[in-house]
Amino acid sequence: IRFEKNIGYAGAIAKAWTLYDEEFLVIANNDIEFTPGWLESLISCAEREDAHAVSAVIRHENETEIDTNTNSSLNPLLFLIPGIFTDRTKAVYPSGACFLLKREPAIQSMKIVDPDYFLYYEDVYIGFLLRSLGLKVVQCPDSIVNHSFKHSVSRENRSKIAFLQERNRLITQILFFDIFTLIKISPIIFLDSLFKIPSCWIRKKPVWGTIKAHFIVVFSLGSILRKRAKLRRLSGFKPRKILPYLTGKVFPHSFPAAPFWNFLSTGWFRLMGIPVDREARK
Repeated sequence: IRFEKNIGYAGAIAKAWTLYDEEFLVIANNDIEFTPGWLESLISCAEREDAHAVSAVIRHENETEIDTNTNSSLNPLLFLIPGIFTDRTKAVYPSGACFLLKREPAIQSMKIVDPDYFLYYEDVYIGFLLRSLGLKVVQCPDSIVNHSFKHSVSRENRSKIAFLQERNRLITQILFFDIFTLIKISPIIFLDSLFKIPSCWIRKKPVWGTIKAHFIVVFSLGSILRKRAKLRRLSGFKPRKILPYLTGKVFPHSFPAAPFWNFLSTGWFRLMGIPVDREARK
C-alpha cells in the first residue's frame, strides 16, 4: 500500500489493523532481514502461549540480551534497561522492529495504536494497551531476524528523532500511568528533567528536539488527557497490570555507579508501593 504522504510507522500499523481481518498480522521494519523459520516460530509461539503480541529476537538491536541470554525491560520513566528477565519469553512490549499481533474479538474494533505517535514508542503503546486489557505479550526466542538499520530512521533529522522519542515517552506515561503512580514517581521524573540537558550533551543527543518535546506535551495536554479518558472507558482496562513487568533500575549495568543508583531508585519505587521487578523475580 502506498500512501500519499508519510503517515509514520504508527500510522501504517493503525491502517493495516483496519484494512485486514486475518487472525495474524505481522509488523516489520523495511530493513529487517528474515531468517528461516522466523514466521512459523512466531505463530507457533502465539498459539502455544495464547499470546496476542509476540516479538522476534532482533539481532543487531538487542545484542546484550542475546549475549547474556536475558530480556530487557522498561523502568517507570520508560527508558530501556537491558538484562532484566532471565525468562526469554517475558517482554514488557513487542519490539517494533518485528512482531506478530493476534486478533481477539475484544480488540478487533479498537484502535490498536495511536497514529499520532508517528514513530517511536508505538510498540510500547501496543504492549501497554494489551497488558492493560489482561492480554498476553511475549517474546519468541526461536524467531530471529536481523535489523540492518539501513532505511527510514537513518534518513530522518536527528533533532526530529530526539523530539519524537521524548514526546512519545512522556505521552505514554500520561496515557497509561494512573495519577497516583505519576505522583509517586514524580521525584524521579523531576531528577530526570533536571539533568535532561547535561544528559543530552553526554549522550550526544540533540538538546533542542528533546526540550521542545516537553513544551509540546504541555501545550497538547488537553488532547492527551482526552485520549487517556477514552482508554479508561475500555472494558477491563487496568493499566496497573503493566507495573510488575517494569524494573526499578534507572541505569543500565554499564553506567558508572549503576548498582548504587539502581539500589536507591528500586528502593524508592517499592517504598511507594509500585510493584517493580515482580515478574523479573519469578
